[in-house]
Amino acid sequence: PTQINNIPSELKQLRQWVCHKNKVPIIPGSEIAASPSDPSTWRSFQEAIQYAGTSDGIGFVFSPDDPYVGVDIDHCIDDNNLLSADAKTIVNTIKSYTEKSQSGTGIHVICKGTLPEGARRNTHTGVEMYSDKRFFVVTGDKLSKTSAIAERPAEIIDMYNGYVAKNNKQMHVKSKTNPPQCNVTYETIIGMLPKKKKE
Repeated sequence: PTQINNIPSELKQLRQWVCHKNKVPIIPGSEIAASPSDPSTWRSFQEAIQYAGTSDGIGFVFSPDDPYVGVDIDHCIDDNNLLSADAKTIVNTIKSYTEKSQSGTGIHVICKGTLPEGARRNTHTGVEMYSDKRFFVVTGDKLSKTSAIAERPAEIIDMYNGYVAKNNKQMHVKSKTNPPQCNVTYETIIGMLPKKKKE
């Protein structure tokens, strides 16, 4: 069950909560899918908790209108409940609210700052960082001594450069303000199609 008392109080004040089934976000009290990019599908913390028992738990949605950055590291807790070297470095550097993931083998760190433009995950390091259009399943199973969410602008950039951007072969996220231009005309496309044989 979700350990409600450990969840940061400032997150509880926001109408950015969903429930989930199998890590798929749903609108609390329904079977309708919620969208991390559609605020109309988000609900209050109280509503999410009210219906947590009829789902697999609750989740917090990161929005471009809030200051939060989430760090997601999978499979970083071993059978002895010890963090991997990379996870330990990230946790000790950011020093903000940290909890175990629902599986018990990963962690989520939530802090305040701004993510650089670019990719949001690195399959080599297993580190993902998000600040919008994403939700985290929230357990309240905290590893940090406090539930406070710290402002860590410089540390976020350092961790991003070291664990997400570095040696990342994935395509970078394209800027919304500069969409790629396509100069291929309709006539060019038609000319590329195979011609129908004359009978």
